[in-house]
Amino acid sequence: MKLKNTILIVFLVLSIFNLSAQSLKIEKCDCPFKTAKVEADSIWCGKLLVPESRDKKSSRILEIAFTVISPKNPAPDPVIILPGGPGQAPLRAAGSERGPVAKLRGYIPKNRTLVVFDPRGTGYSGPIMCPNLSDTWSTIAAMDLTIDEQRQVRLGLDLACRDQLLREGVDLNAYNSITVAQDVNDLMTALGYKKFNLLGGSYGVPMSAMIINLFPKKVRSATLLSGTHINLKDIVRYDVPYFYNNLKRIFELCAEDPQCSKKYPTLEDDFYEVYERLKDQPLTFTVDSTKFRAPKFTLNSQDYIRTIYWQQTKETKIRYFPNVIQAFKDEDMTVIRNMVERNLGGINYDDSRMGMLVHCFDSYTENSLNEWKKEADPYHPALSEIKYFLQPCEYWTDEAAPESLRQPFKSDVRALLISGELDPMNPPEASESYIPWFENAQHIMTPGMGHMFPTERENFCWTEMIQRFIAHPLQKVDTSCVSAIPDFKFDLKLPKWAKQE
Repeated sequence: MKLKNTILIVFLVLSIFNLSAQSLKIEKCDCPFKTAKVEADSIWCGKLLVPESRDKKSSRILEIAFTVISPKNPAPDPVIILPGGPGQAPLRAAGSERGPVAKLRGYIPKNRTLVVFDPRGTGYSGPIMCPNLSDTWSTIAAMDLTIDEQRQVRLGLDLACRDQLLREGVDLNAYNSITVAQDVNDLMTALGYKKFNLLGGSYGVPMSAMIINLFPKKVRSATLLSGTHINLKDIVRYDVPYFYNNLKRIFELCAEDPQCSKKYPTLEDDFYEVYERLKDQPLTFTVDSTKFRAPKFTLNSQDYIRTIYWQQTKETKIRYFPNVIQAFKDEDMTVIRNMVERNLGGINYDDSRMGMLVHCFDSYTENSLNEWKKEADPYHPALSEIKYFLQPCEYWTDEAAPESLRQPFKSDVRALLISGELDPMNPPEASESYIPWFENAQHIMTPGMGHMFPTERENFCWTEMIQRFIAHPLQKVDTSCVSAIPDFKFDLKLPKWAKQE
């Protein structure tokens, strides 16, 4: 492995050098979304042509889809979005008035150009990976399978996908944080930008860190939202402890709230009681076949845990958390069906294959499963139902990121890190792991917030802090608005959609 890593570093250095000397080609094209609703002086779309494998002379060419959204008289250093997942494709949502791109645009200074792109292997950039397997995976999600059974079925799907991609000539070692970082550098160079600002969320944070590591002179500032652990090998390792800590905090918040504690005095016990009951008595009910590709869904204990896990990822969901546990306890089938459809429905298998390749290259080691189990073992078995998902990595790729790029690194790039107090995926301690490695970094924890986007309760503060930071990254961000954020409160009535027949 040491020799392989050394060779890979040599290839990496050579590929960076060679591409910087080549003329990068951009082809303009029609935007794949409605531009009329996007407020901008100029908006255009294109495709950057890049080799799939920069270390191979006969590599096929990929088209990296992007859009450039500019105001009048823009500042010379734009902002580029690094999406999460990995595997998310933000270009699909660039024309939405309420989508994630619109939200992120609200955070950047109005004099900055915004560049949005779909990473290779996702969205409009392609290649589309195993689209024929999406329906199959959605059908399996609705079946009554134990965690081990589902893991084996998923492994079979992943192996079938791997074999299909190899037959199509896809280089599975060419889809990872390094190649995405190179694509970003090539894109910004081709667009004529000497420096740019990074805005990364969730897995977009380690993607941003990889760009900083490889191209430090190109990065003016980095805004890093709800980031994963800086050590790539630890991204999956702490899944269960993070889940436990977040649940514990939610239970504590309910206990501290007079109204919540009065209505749900045994919330934590109820959570585990439902899990034990569903182990022996799963529930079967009709679901929206467009979301599951199956007329019925059988909810067992692991489906319940997965539903609850996703229910505590966003503040807009966390506020209803006690009501949801009660609905499961009472077997309110209308609420259960709506919660399952909203939290587990519409699985996108296509882009998730890019995500698997990234995780396998960036994070996987031969000891990953043992390390995951070691961290999970002290906790209730229910929490391990969120699944260890790196199992296919043993078969997916035969290369891994060089150890030097998996480890933390020192950087003088100015960085602003913002995390949510109630984020079960990437809690505040994950963002805090970056602080010792950035000479100029500031971490701000938002009370009561979940993963990524804030609600109206905190949005004014996020907007204020991020805009000031991007405009003046050398200045320390004024965090006084954090204390003005209203306290988080549970909503003890379910939303209308949860009760809709």
